[in-house]
Amino acid sequence: MCHKLSKIFVSTLFVLIIAVSFAIAGTPGTVISVDEQGMATVQTDDGQMLRVKVAGAQIGDKVDCTEKAGKASCKKAS
Repeated sequence: MCHKLSKIFVSTLFVLIIAVSFAIAGTPGTVISVDEQGMATVQTDDGQMLRVKVAGAQIGDKVDCTEKAGKASCKKAS
């Protein structure tokens, strides 16, 4: 019984570690438009469209985007 619970716990922990590492790793994208207020529309490589504030962003800039607590943010890729 204890061995079975240990296997379940370790498997769950492994899945959570993998999921967190994907969430922390940035999703690359490209700035496709910037409005007068500095809000950028970013299309991520996985097809999502995001409206975020990116300091000094210009059309065509490559960015890395992350999501934390339901809010997306992007920064220029280095």
